[in-house]
Amino acid sequence: MAAGPLMNLILAVVLFAVTLMGIGVVTTSTTVGSVNACVVPASAQTQQDQCPPGAPAAPAAAAGFQPGDRIVAFAGRPFAEFDGPELQQTIRAAEGPVPVTVDRGGSCST
Repeated sequence: MAAGPLMNLILAVVLFAVTLMGIGVVTTSTTVGSVNACVVPASAQTQQDQCPPGAPAAPAAAAGFQPGDRIVAFAGRPFAEFDGPELQQTIRAAEGPVPVTVDRGGSCST
């Protein structure tokens, strides 16, 4: 009598395990996913991939960041690959120019 509900429970556990291990869970990391070319106000009516005339360059683009760069240190503080939340908080708290060390293709540069 309990075989049906027990099999449903086992099947659910197996499917969740396969899904979470095979596909994964979205997490933040220290790898740059994309870099916007310019800073555009949210109210601006432009296409996503075009910068309007006079729009200032985005700080990451001005600093030379590229998709795939991994931030290894920010303001002298080292970060591991999965320290994404701590790195986000540190970036948001920073003011003015800050030295950033990135790993691009195996070589580190500041």
